[in-house]
Order: sequence, then C-alpha cells, then structure tokens
Amino acid sequence: MNLIFTFFCVLSIGVLLVVNPSGVLLAINSGTQKAVQLSFKLMCVYCFWLGVLELIKSGGISRLIAKIMKKPISFLFGKTSNECEDLLSLYLSSNFLGLSSAATPIGIKTQSLLDRHGSTYQQTMMFILACTPIQLVPTSIISLKAGLGSLSPTDVFLPILICSIISLVLSISLVHVFYKR
Repeated sequence: MNLIFTFFCVLSIGVLLVVNPSGVLLAINSGTQKAVQLSFKLMCVYCFWLGVLELIKSGGISRLIAKIMKKPISFLFGKTSNECEDLLSLYLSSNFLGLSSAATPIGIKTQSLLDRHGSTYQQTMMFILACTPIQLVPTSIISLKAGLGSLSPTDVFLPILICSIISLVLSISLVHVFYKR
C-alpha cells in the first residue's frame, strides 16, 4: 500500500512539475497545511470520545452495558468470559456511536483475548463486526464533513444507517450459514 501511495504522489508531483512548475511547492505546502488542520480537528473528536470510553470502562458502566448487551453478545459469540463480554460490549457500543477509529484499540484487545480463549468462529464474528458495524451516530464522518466546511454534515445519517444495518445483517447471516460453531 505504501508503494502505491508513493507512486501516486511521485506521479502527481511529476505531472504538476510539467504543467505548472511554480505551483509545486505551493500545492505541497497548501495540502500539508490542510492535512494538519484536519488531523487536529479529528484528534480533538477522538480524544474526547476515547476519554468518555475510558470513563465508562473505569467507572464500571461497562459492566452495566455488558449486562444490557449480554443476549446479543451470547447470540453472536456463544459462551465467552466476563472480561471478553465487557470488551465486546464496549467495542460494540463505541462502534454504535460511530467511533470506529477510537474503538480500534478495544477491538484489538478483544481479538487477542478471543485468540487466546475463544474459537475461530468467535474471531470470525469479531472480524465481521469490525468490518460492518451499525453506526447509529456516524460521529467520525460527521466530524470529517464539519471539519471540511460542509453546510450539512449530518445529511449522511440515514444512508449510513441503512447501509450499515443491511451489511451487518447480511454478514452475520453469511457467517451463520457458512461457519459451524
């Protein structure tokens, strides 16, 4: 992937050198500045939500969420440990809020726990849930659109909700059909 990215960067700089040699440095400087500004805006959103997730985890609220989500987790994963249920519920609820990037560390920890104690079916289901989460509030995309100056950053809500529900139901169905517990 790095090779492809490097190829396209070199190609675009080469084309810009031929078309507009004086604009190369200006374009690089402008693009870098916009990328840094957008990164800081997203970093603020992620820091806030990671802080909220840490408060939920350390405050014991994750156990309450785990109790609420016990039936869906047991339907999807079968029998798991309490620690795994806590992490799964935290991971699923953070993805539900559209915090897929902020939920990644929790997902990695959950997957490694499933790798040690779970079955390959559970690992496959976790992978499916990581790839196709339901996003009730697509926070990351809304913050990206708002950071880029969109006039209506929330107009993606309904399409994302519909697509995420369809893809999740289809994915879970396919795992249940083609994978034996």
